[in-house]
Amino acid sequence: MADPDVKRLPIFQVDAFTDKPFAGNPAAVCLLEDVDLTDEHQQKIAAEMNLSETAYLRKLNSDDDFSSSSKFGLRWFTPTNEVALCGHATLASAATLFYMMKNPSPQLTFQTLSGDLFARREGDFISLDLPENKTQPLDREPYSQLLKIVVGDLTIQDLQVSHTAKKLVVRLQDGTRQTLESLRPDTVAMLAAQTQDIIRGVIVTVKGTGR
Repeated sequence: MADPDVKRLPIFQVDAFTDKPFAGNPAAVCLLEDVDLTDEHQQKIAAEMNLSETAYLRKLNSDDDFSSSSKFGLRWFTPTNEVALCGHATLASAATLFYMMKNPSPQLTFQTLSGDLFARREGDFISLDLPENKTQPLDREPYSQLLKIVVGDLTIQDLQVSHTAKKLVVRLQDGTRQTLESLRPDTVAMLAAQTQDIIRGVIVTVKGTGR
């Protein structure tokens, strides 16, 4: 029998960037109604959900409501740690409020570690305003082993770093989109090659063709 003292925590799993089941990029979204979860509990729930990110939406005032208010607090946890920004989990949070909670607000504001983020209704779609984490050129030599694991012998046209997001941004030579999509880097080897807390992720991109 359920413990009457245990409070229920609404959790939604949302597939972002798709209109089909079992596709897109999944994220968990937790609505912190009247539950005051510690960071430890939020981390444990994220680990149990075992998705790339679990988002936690919280009310900012006692009289706020997920079905009518337009401003909320938002945090994101991976299965191992809190992160400062997650785009698809922000989109999933907005979708949960708009579609599941029937929130009629034309725009939602999320207070986050990366500042205020905005989600707007755009017809049948949701648009996001995310912060611009500017990048700077980076010397390749200290990261040569990591880059070799990620892109192998492919030609790197440009290498930048975002110190805010702690991400390397790798631009491959133009015209290699199919090669980009076929990359399957060894994540265990990546972690072993980069033990410092300067870089937490690698973004690999290539110039689009407009098609």
